[in-house]
Amino acid sequence: MTPPRQSYWSYLEKLPPARHHAPDAADSEEGTPVANDAARQLREEQIAGKWFAALVPTVEDGDEPAWRFSGWREFMDFVETEDGRLEVWTQLGGGSQAPRRVTAFEMGEREQRGETIPTFLTVSWRGGLGGGWIKRRVEFGFGAARTALEAATACQRHRKLQRAIHDFLGAKDNSGRVTARAQWDLLQRLLEGDGWS
Repeated sequence: MTPPRQSYWSYLEKLPPARHHAPDAADSEEGTPVANDAARQLREEQIAGKWFAALVPTVEDGDEPAWRFSGWREFMDFVETEDGRLEVWTQLGGGSQAPRRVTAFEMGEREQRGETIPTFLTVSWRGGLGGGWIKRRVEFGFGAARTALEAATACQRHRKLQRAIHDFLGAKDNSGRVTARAQWDLLQRLLEGDGWS
């Protein structure tokens, strides 16, 4: 059996060259080799799990390199340090329509109705020439979902443990006083019911 990575790349090599479609630009049969090499290298790194997230330059940025972050904390530290703005975008119509920003309100409404739309994330921050805005699309590594799930699970477990400790420290007896005996009884119930995990 062929390993997944090898079969993936052999499949991609059989495809015709990628073509970028822009409303105001003529179709081009070949992209610039530098951009294709950079994009291929980025995909290889993404599949290999070499980074958590990358800020990918837009077409207007030309040959700007992608910025890579090894973990969630490093990515969020960058966003916080640069006073970055995270935005959710969608591009409907199979890419024929211009991308539009999706508001938090719209995302919430769609989630309540069980609707999903294809989205992508961008980060914008001040720092360009003359203090202008720089915008990059966020690409997450293939292991990013697992990392986020592990972080969410650990956070949930931590909150459950905090709640159990809060309840333990505030355990009261029948007369409404905090006592060691009430704490001991609650501790036994927590341990029996696996309330610590």
